[in-house]
Amino acid sequence: ELDISYAVYLLHFPIILILVNLIVLAGVDRAFLSDSLLFFVLFVSLVIFVSYQSTRYFEQPMRRYLQRRLSHA
Repeated sequence: ELDISYAVYLLHFPIILILVNLIVLAGVDRAFLSDSLLFFVLFVSLVIFVSYQSTRYFEQPMRRYLQRRLSHA
């Protein structure tokens, strides 16, 4: 079982900042951000995807490495 809740907590804010800046740089009206179901779905999907990848390929391997490293100290 993979718990991505901490990664979601850490990554949601940087992801929204990046998305908002990219959308504004693309010339899309800011009203799109507050009224768009598409933006919301894109944001939530991206947060879940990035959080899963971060947990699976960074957090878990680091946790295992540190546990092995510290248990032999």
